[in-house]
Amino acid sequence: MAVVYLALFMASASALLGYLYWNTAGFLARQTEATVQAETAALMTQLEEGGRAALVHATITKARDPRQNLFLLEDQNGEKLGGNLDVWPDKTTDLAGWLNFDYARRTAEGDIEFHEAQAIATDLPDGLRLLVGQDIEERRRLEAQITNALAWAVA
Repeated sequence: MAVVYLALFMASASALLGYLYWNTAGFLARQTEATVQAETAALMTQLEEGGRAALVHATITKARDPRQNLFLLEDQNGEKLGGNLDVWPDKTTDLAGWLNFDYARRTAEGDIEFHEAQAIATDLPDGLRLLVGQDIEERRRLEAQITNALAWAVA
């Protein structure tokens, strides 16, 4: 009887902890996607209201913000018009236009770190390409900490 109760307890505890992880990691991913989509929509509004010059100005302005958002606007020749990324990632997008890639980032001390990012690519009129993304390195670390905590809880 004790073994049956132990098995039931382990199964229910594992299911609960799995559910917590799935919901937490899913929430963080949805939050990243919503932020990137909102930034993309804001830049598209700038393009519609003020044309190419307004889009370039908005991209340059947003790229100065020290948050973890990433921007790159290129013309039809692949030349950078604005943003805080230097080159377009050489990854292909999925069917929805999303891509994950690694990029180099300079720290306050001048060192170079490589971080993972998630972004959405948008093809615009006149051959322009817009990439809006977010650094997901912190999200990955948090997911690893949650996994570690849940493993300890199961143990």
